Amino acid sequence: MFLDLARQGLRLSIGFSLSFIRQAAAWDADLLSLFRELVAQESVELIGVEPYHSFLFLLDMPALLSKQMHDMVDELEQIFWQAGQL
Repeated sequence: MFLDLARQGLRLSIGFSLSFIRQAAAWDADLLSLFRELVAQESVELIGVEPYHSFLFLLDMPALLSKQMHDMVDELEQIFWQAGQL
């Protein structure tokens, strides 16, 4: 549904956790392909989501969380062939 709407010009920002993307890659390659097609639409913006749901941001925002977020962006670029937004 979102892919059809994006093709009709709907502007959409979408975020994926890496754990979800990794599971889709392992268990449902067709679903991951659909998400790749969605993210490839000009009107769709990929948003970076914290890689793991944790309290790391409370403990070490400057170092560890920042590194995890940059690593997440790198992996999203590899998966979706475009940069994620932080």
